[in-house]
Amino acid sequence: MAPAEDLANTPAERAAAADKAAGAAADLADFADAEEVVVDGKDSIIVVGAGLVGALCAVVLRKKGFKVQVYERYQDIRSIPSTGRSINLSVTSRGLRAIKSLGGSIYDDIVGQLATKVMGRIIHMPDGKVLFQRYGKDDTEHNYSASRIDLNKFLLNAAQDAGAELHFDHALAESSDFSGDAGSILHFRQGPPGGPQRLFKVRATCPVIACDGAGSRVRYAMRNAGLTSFTEDLLTRGYKEVLFPKPPEGQHFGAKGEDGGEACDGRYGLHIWPRGDHMLMALANRDGSFTGTIYMDIKGSDEAFEAFADTPEGRQKCTDFCQKHYAEAIPLVGGLDSLVNQIVTNPTGILGTVRTERWAAKANVLLIGDSCHAMVPFFGQGCNCGFEDTLWLSRLMDKFCCD
Repeated sequence: MAPAEDLANTPAERAAAADKAAGAAADLADFADAEEVVVDGKDSIIVVGAGLVGALCAVVLRKKGFKVQVYERYQDIRSIPSTGRSINLSVTSRGLRAIKSLGGSIYDDIVGQLATKVMGRIIHMPDGKVLFQRYGKDDTEHNYSASRIDLNKFLLNAAQDAGAELHFDHALAESSDFSGDAGSILHFRQGPPGGPQRLFKVRATCPVIACDGAGSRVRYAMRNAGLTSFTEDLLTRGYKEVLFPKPPEGQHFGAKGEDGGEACDGRYGLHIWPRGDHMLMALANRDGSFTGTIYMDIKGSDEAFEAFADTPEGRQKCTDFCQKHYAEAIPLVGGLDSLVNQIVTNPTGILGTVRTERWAAKANVLLIGDSCHAMVPFFGQGCNCGFEDTLWLSRLMDKFCCD
């Protein structure tokens, strides 16, 4: 008797599910004879992901006396330049509480060496007016701006100095199994993308903490085993990095306090150029430059990243677009050619929201940060939520499983 047709999904969805299942089976077969490494004992913890949350989590765990192994799919970011697809972080007191809880000088080092105060929003209106919207009642209430890359490098150094073992170019496969009664089996491909890769398994009888971001392979492996479910809602808009050079001494593009408004030095504001279906934003760096981000539709034949291809026609469309909507920002970015070249050539980042039903399974694995609750950067809370996750993890471990 033929199996009943799956009427809950379209033919395309059924085909995609079949392809995914076949890929997972192929992954499992690939690792059947792979070399096996054992991570054993109650004093060990594996962290998957060496981004902001993974690096901070490693520092927290080392301070509690655990042996920490960190596996990261990409190469060590401390050895490579920026990819041109970063968004400066808005770090708030909510996120900094986790840093403060570590004690020592790490909080003062981050605030004093990596971060810049942000007093509020500086809105650059289409009619040329510049408005300041303060975050708090006065200058004592503010957020901080920090380079994602620089903060990540700092936390990686802190994790390494604390004694965590860092393993880069280790990509976790979705065939990893977190459903066992006596621990987990992690499948890794070691080596750079496109290069020779070594397959090996890690048999872990210790907990695994997944900090591997919005595209978490741990989360996918958990779903494959029926341990959780989740949704990924991607926006039709994406983003690209736009760098602003340091303005000449004594000059800044802040709010001058016109029409009875409040003034704000441009170095201490979140700059926003709102333009309807797209916008440009910028936050200050410690060296006086600014890291900007332009958001717009990814697909489209007119005002979209797809239309601004690296061709004469695409560059002309981008030129016309910049002159029409961002004329005020052009000199601040270093001129029209600089702005157009960055929009045309920098990689496009995607934006989306991840919602996960269950974050933990069988005391084997725990999802924290973007791996279970990624959000769009407009809220300025992704990093802060992830840091707060580590704080609550630390408190719960102190209460239930640490001497």
